[in-house]
Amino acid sequence: MKFTNLVKLTRRRLGTILLCTLLGVAAGVGLLLATPATYTASATAYIRVSVASSSTGSEANSYYSASQLASQKAKAFVPVFTSQAVAQRVIKDLGLSMTPDELASNITATNEANSLTIKVSATASSATLARNIANSVISESSKQVKSLEGKNSPVQVVMMTPADLSQAKKAP
Repeated sequence: MKFTNLVKLTRRRLGTILLCTLLGVAAGVGLLLATPATYTASATAYIRVSVASSSTGSEANSYYSASQLASQKAKAFVPVFTSQAVAQRVIKDLGLSMTPDELASNITATNEANSLTIKVSATASSATLARNIANSVISESSKQVKSLEGKNSPVQVVMMTPADLSQAKKAP
């Protein structure tokens, strides 16, 4: 087919081409408007291990042992952040009207390799709610860890970076 033949065919079918293009754009805009907006906010928790003071001068070994314990606990604590127990506590704390399963499915927790932090992301219908859920998950997870580890445990989960409204991401 020569280029001139292609141009002639395009001119003859210009109406069909424009109609299909407009229908595609209209369908895309309609889908975008019909899809509900969701917001995701992230907060960061830090795993801290208390080191007992020692007068023997072996503080370096104590700090090394504490960092190793914290690293192991950070990996082990990730499932606690998305557990049913924590979700139930968050629902009660924020007065939400959803089941623990629904809330837990909107929460993710990850631990970067060789890191003492756990990043919690919460997805909700508003930026404020997503932020409040992410912050509450860390707070309630801290209580749950204390309950699981025992009151005399040197391991603590503390808020490192709270979720901020400016950090909330909107989709689509």
